[in-house]
Amino acid sequence: GNAGGDIFGGGDLLAGTTATGGENAGNDLLSMMGGAATTNTGMGAATSGAGNMMGMNAGFGGAAVGNAGMGGLPTGDMGMGMSMGTTTTVTTPTVPTKHDMIAYQDPNLQIHYACTKGESDPSLTNIIATFSSKIGSEITGVSMQIAVKQYLKLGLQPPSGTTLAPNAQGGIIQNFSLTNANQGEKPIVLRMKLSYNMAGSPQTFMATISDFPAGL
Repeated sequence: GNAGGDIFGGGDLLAGTTATGGENAGNDLLSMMGGAATTNTGMGAATSGAGNMMGMNAGFGGAAVGNAGMGGLPTGDMGMGMSMGTTTTVTTPTVPTKHDMIAYQDPNLQIHYACTKGESDPSLTNIIATFSSKIGSEITGVSMQIAVKQYLKLGLQPPSGTTLAPNAQGGIIQNFSLTNANQGEKPIVLRMKLSYNMAGSPQTFMATISDFPAGL
C-alpha cells in the first residue's frame, strides 16, 4: 500500500523495499534536512635614454629609443620584454567527483555511503550503501526506504540481502542513484526509513541525510 509514503510528507517521492513498522517510528525523525617597468631592446642593450639614442638609431633608420628590434613597438614592450606581462589566473570552483560518508548509525548497525558523480552526466550521483553490524547478535529483516524531494529522481536497487551476521562488516550492499534536476542550485537531501529485527523485536528508525558536499 501507500502508507509508507505518508510518513515522509507531501511532495516526496518514495522508493524502497517494504519496511517493518515499529512503535517508535512516528517520533524518531532526526533533524538533519576568493614593479617598475623593464626596458629591453632585444639586441643586448641594458638601458635606454639620451646616451643610447645615437647608437640605437644609427643602424635601424631612426626607430624610437628602445624599439630597435621590433619596428616601433612601445618602449619596454619589445624583444624579451614581451614575456614580462602579468598573468591572471581564474579559479574555477572544484566540483567533487567522489565522497565517502557515514550516512547513519545507531547502537546496532552503521550505513556507509560511497558517492560518485556520473562520468557523462553531472546531475547524476551514484551511491553504494554498505551495511555493517556493530553487535554480536544477528540482525534480520534489514530494510532501507528513501524519500526525496521532487527535483531529485531516485533509482533504488534491491539489497544484496536482509540479514547481518554478528559483527559483519559490509554484510549488505545496496546501490541507488540520484539525478538532480537543479544541479548546482539545490543540494542532495534524503529522508531514510530503516527497519530491522533484533532478537525478534522490530526496530524502526527515521533520519534526514544532508551531509553531502556542495556540487555532488
